[in-house]
Amino acid sequence: MNLFKNAQLLGSFGEFCYQKFAVSKGFNVEKVGILEYDFDVEPSHKVDVKTTQLNKEKYTGKRIRSDISYDVIRITKEEVVIYPDLISPLHKFYGSVIGNIKILHEEWLTYKSSKKSDIKKDGASSI
Repeated sequence: MNLFKNAQLLGSFGEFCYQKFAVSKGFNVEKVGILEYDFDVEPSHKVDVKTTQLNKEKYTGKRIRSDISYDVIRITKEEVVIYPDLISPLHKFYGSVIGNIKILHEEWLTYKSSKKSDIKKDGASSI
């Protein structure tokens, strides 16, 4: 069962899970969403979230800048797990289970639909 039609949706879900987890652990997280990274964490640490359905525990791709953490969110059939980079402010949570995939997926769908309704009401995004 594949819950995601494409890599963009998988990435969006991973970012949602990452932000939810980081905030639950008391971190200040600001969505940046520029080309090089996704979030500013505590308050100026740059994090690029990499979401995978493969059995990976660290990012092995090209690192654009040395001051960016590449934190992995792994999606399995049953759960979502975080594997933060060595330089990440979330590193002490390496291997932590964020939650059940089905529950998080439902929360994400609700979140996405609420954002769409915000856009329709205002004529502009509130993101």
